[in-house]
Amino acid sequence: MNHLQGTRAKCRLFDFTLIKRRAFVLLHRIGGNGCNATLSFVSSILVLLSASPANSQLAPDASATAAVNGRSSVAVSDHTDIAKEPGNVRSGAVGTNIFNPAPGGANALNGPQTPPGAVEEALRRELAAARAELAKQAQALKEQQQTDEALTANLDTALRAIQDFRAEASLWDGKKGAMPETHPSTDASHAAANQALEEERHKAELLEQELATARQTIDALKTSANLAAAEQAKALKDRQVADAASNQAGEALELERRRADSAMRDLDSAREERDALKQSSIGLSAALDQERERANGLARSLSAARAEIDAIKDKRRTAAEMRAPKAGTSKSALASPPSRPVAARNPDLPKKRKVKGSKSPQPVLLATIALPTALLPVRPPAQ
Repeated sequence: MNHLQGTRAKCRLFDFTLIKRRAFVLLHRIGGNGCNATLSFVSSILVLLSASPANSQLAPDASATAAVNGRSSVAVSDHTDIAKEPGNVRSGAVGTNIFNPAPGGANALNGPQTPPGAVEEALRRELAAARAELAKQAQALKEQQQTDEALTANLDTALRAIQDFRAEASLWDGKKGAMPETHPSTDASHAAANQALEEERHKAELLEQELATARQTIDALKTSANLAAAEQAKALKDRQVADAASNQAGEALELERRRADSAMRDLDSAREERDALKQSSIGLSAALDQERERANGLARSLSAARAEIDAIKDKRRTAAEMRAPKAGTSKSALASPPSRPVAARNPDLPKKRKVKGSKSPQPVLLATIALPTALLPVRPPAQ
């Protein structure tokens, strides 16, 4: 649309330049040909004005320019409104779901967490989209700057043309005042020329209005370019923040991986230690069972030894009890002869002979008791 507007402005300037040249030619002819030249000049002016494409396209061009300006301003305002609306977030924007989490972020955190690799891949995709968006914005900004430069050149050309036309109009007014009074037909032709001049002035005013509108359009375009530059700077800053966040996430991921590896190594060592403890506990359980069996055997051996000792003690006690009455009788016999009365000898009875025999030895009971190793006496260590 801007290109079309510049093309139309160039066409109008070309038409005005052609009209100026023809007017100058006719003015030179007036000086030499008098009234006929004046009439031909007026008729030529009327023909040029009626056949000029600028006359037929002036109003549509003005409306088209206003429409263009309105569309450009609406486009700029829509652009800024879309940039400000929270719901219309571009898909390539970096700061949409990383640093400003959605309201469902808490539910997502409470639910199954995404693996760190997926988060890093999402950040990379967002960075790529942001870079593509920045490239598009840079290209659009470059094209907009080229369009602004073309419009500025067209406006400068239009300003120069208007100034030249005003200078020529003032020169024409001066020449008209210096001309001598002529025939009434000449006055009519002058009136027609003045009317044509007024129409040209009106066209010049319309061109000035279009120029002001074009300036407003340029200002709006500059504002939109500034907004685009600010948005590009913001996008660049967001990309830097996203890069920093991605680097931080990568470092955190690497740290978590190291921690996971360390935890796995600790778990493996703990499992090995557990297996070793199981083996040692199995060995200790077997040794404990052996010790229990040994203790039970020792207890049985001790019980048998105690039973044997008790039996030997009973035998000794019985033997002692058996020896005790005999010793009592012998002692009483030794003590009683002096006091015992002697019976009268019967001479008819034969004499008793005492036969001395050896005394029976005292019975000695010997027993061998096999003590277990645990009950054997232990020699104290030498100090």
